[in-house]
Amino acid sequence: MNYLKQSKLFYGLVLAISIGVMIWIYTNVSYIFEPLQALIGSIFVPLMIALFLYYTFLPIYHWLNKKIPSEKGALLVLLLIIIGVTIFFLSIIVPNLISQMESFIRMLPPVINNVLNQVETLTIDLNVTTLDIYEYLQQLDISITNVATNVLNTLSASLTSIISGTISFFVVVATFPLFLIYMFKDGDKIVDGVLTIIPKSYQSLTKDVLTAAHTSARQYIGGRILIILLVAIGSYLSFLFIGLPNALFLGIMCGLFDIIPYFGPWIGAFPAFIVAAAYSLPAMILVVIMIFILQMIESYIITPFVMGNNLELHPVTVVILVLFAKNFIGIIGMILILPVFAIVKSIIQVVITYRHTMKQSDTSEHKITS
Repeated sequence: MNYLKQSKLFYGLVLAISIGVMIWIYTNVSYIFEPLQALIGSIFVPLMIALFLYYTFLPIYHWLNKKIPSEKGALLVLLLIIIGVTIFFLSIIVPNLISQMESFIRMLPPVINNVLNQVETLTIDLNVTTLDIYEYLQQLDISITNVATNVLNTLSASLTSIISGTISFFVVVATFPLFLIYMFKDGDKIVDGVLTIIPKSYQSLTKDVLTAAHTSARQYIGGRILIILLVAIGSYLSFLFIGLPNALFLGIMCGLFDIIPYFGPWIGAFPAFIVAAAYSLPAMILVVIMIFILQMIESYIITPFVMGNNLELHPVTVVILVLFAKNFIGIIGMILILPVFAIVKSIIQVVITYRHTMKQSDTSEHKITS
């Protein structure tokens, strides 16, 4: 019996059977978990927003705690800062952003016509028959118009969906501040609360696991937010230097999509390519060069300085993880896969270290007794 307890093969078989049984139960009696799924679904979005803001403003909160003796006073000042930042964005950034988005949308038809003209000119210079290409691009233009029309008709007809979405939006807006305040106010007590329901023999391991997960999330999310801000500002200044219109909108798009590894920067730069296409081919080439330079600066200067090499992943591995997450979860998976991987990796490292320490302890005790 002792041999079975110490056997890695036996342990692996028990673990595999347990996972298989849980999957079978979930597959065949999934209705049992529907209330739990509804609960998780209702709190997932506000909880994610609260976690995002928590790790974004956590360094500021720690700094305020050092400057302000009262914990409640530090929390109050932090909330005022968050409210001030929100008001600044809603009153200054958002109106300009909406105006530039409208300008960008109005620019699309001339851009499409300009692209058609440039393609026609290029095919003439290359002595290529333009009829098929031109007709295809015209059909593409029509299909884009049809898609936009269908989307607008669907939105207009789906009054129930709009009302439901509006209600969900206000529920999220009303809920996530409560989570956020609780995280700042009692975040340090969460670990102690979890330890009260854990057996004493596993409390040390549980505490190390929770601490490692918190540290990884703080480092990754906080670092990524700073990188997004720097990329957005750098892109905005670059587009201003080039002379592209709607530089604020284009820079924010580059910054927001930068949260998606590898693919995001080029997806975010696509609107800039469209705007540059309204001018000339050299303008498009200049945009590509600018984006390439920004990516080099981010990859080799900003990211190593801000985040270090916490993940230690080969680029091919990152691409595989992102594609895997995209196929299973979609855009949310592409955003969350790397922070989740960082957290899981840190937890596994803690567990391996714990098991190694326990083995050394058992070996030492065995030598003493013998």
